[in-house]
Amino acid sequence: DDLRALILRTARMINALGEDDEEQALKLYPQSFGLLCRTILLHEDEQAVAGASLSLHASKKDLICSTDSLVAALQATHEHIQDLFAQVDEAQRTQQRLDAVARCASRCAS
Repeated sequence: DDLRALILRTARMINALGEDDEEQALKLYPQSFGLLCRTILLHEDEQAVAGASLSLHASKKDLICSTDSLVAALQATHEHIQDLFAQVDEAQRTQQRLDAVARCASRCAS
């Protein structure tokens, strides 16, 4: 804002000068040139910030994709673990039935 105000003030002063004000124009020239240089640097800074912002946005999108992939992998792992627990439960029931058959066979044999 300060730079913008300074540019506007200098531009008004230069516009107010007549053709006979060459000495005053020469006094304003260094200030005008300095403002131009600062404006160019500010513009370069704005471009760098815009580039960094785009890079950050791309990184954010990559992070979101990675997070989505991680969530999907965790859900698949959870489902696989649930399946394994179900298989263990079924194996325990089968073992209990086999133990019952073995006890019955042992009683029948004696």
